[in-house]
Amino acid sequence: SWSKEDILLQANCIDNGGSGCKQKTVERRFTTDTSSSNVTIQVADNAGNTNTCSGSAYLDKTSPTCTVTATGTVGKNNWYTSNVSIALSRTDPKKNNVNSGILEYGLLNTNSKTYNNTSALTLSTDTTGTTYYGYVKDKANNENTCSKTVKKDSTTESTLGSTYLTLKDNNTSYTLAKETIVAANKIHNISSILLSNVSFKTTTQIPDPNY
Repeated sequence: SWSKEDILLQANCIDNGGSGCKQKTVERRFTTDTSSSNVTIQVADNAGNTNTCSGSAYLDKTSPTCTVTATGTVGKNNWYTSNVSIALSRTDPKKNNVNSGILEYGLLNTNSKTYNNTSALTLSTDTTGTTYYGYVKDKANNENTCSKTVKKDSTTESTLGSTYLTLKDNNTSYTLAKETIVAANKIHNISSILLSNVSFKTTTQIPDPNY
């Protein structure tokens, strides 16, 4: 099995011939990424007789990588104006030409490490910012996390309704005719209030400072 910690293999010498072991324990230590199914360790006695023990070493200290990407129609200020496809890509890079391979992964819109083996989601509702989290683990239990925040606003400009407004100027009240409130969308709230048909025959537009 794969390990992400240093591997120590030991061969213990037992000599029944009388001369005794040259070395009771012979060790081989692995500290960098390696993949070997046949690691040999030789033991010997003081008479020159030898024997060989074998084992395996699978070491992967290199973490996998991941990226969350968003694909859709991008409007102003990094707002998406269409449905957004969210995708998780993941790789297990090689070191010393060795990698253990991806074991499991996950893609969620909550910050809770869950390996659901999902790599694609779709954002279809408007949001001021939803963060998608990607998780990946290799067979040596090395882990990594990635994320991306997506803003979506695909609601077109619409008329929300009409109302009566009263404007005060120099302690004089002007009652305005039935007016229309125009909103750019439900994310940015009201972009402007258009006042028309007032008694002083002018049109005034009041901008929303937050838009």
